[in-house]
Amino acid sequence: MMYREIVLSAFAKANAETPAATKTQWANYLVDVLWEDYKIQVSRRTLLNYYNHYKENDEGELTPKSRIIESLCKFMRYPNYAAFLIHHSSLNRKHSSAVHTATYVVYGDCHRDVVTIKIRREAVSQSSKEILQSA
Repeated sequence: MMYREIVLSAFAKANAETPAATKTQWANYLVDVLWEDYKIQVSRRTLLNYYNHYKENDEGELTPKSRIIESLCKFMRYPNYAAFLIHHSSLNRKHSSAVHTATYVVYGDCHRDVVTIKIRREAVSQSSKEILQSA
């Protein structure tokens, strides 16, 4: 899972978007944004626990609630966690045409959805910049 990268990236974005200078202030900013923009209620302490764990440990994965992860991805301008996985998978495998899979679980109130995404990078004759300009 890429929870570590999501949490650390969200804190880095909070740092860039605010004049705040401490991780506590960044966490406060994230708490406000998650509530105001996505109606996700999370405590500053919870976000700081994730941040401190991921900052201090390369090993071991905490499992934040899926709603928090989805909202942090949206905060970073991804439509959802799946888009984050696809984007980062393609960045890490620039020259590979092999199919890679990413699986994650989204918990609802009385159910869970297990989502598996298959990712294959393909070469195109035009650069993505040219494709976007022609659209």
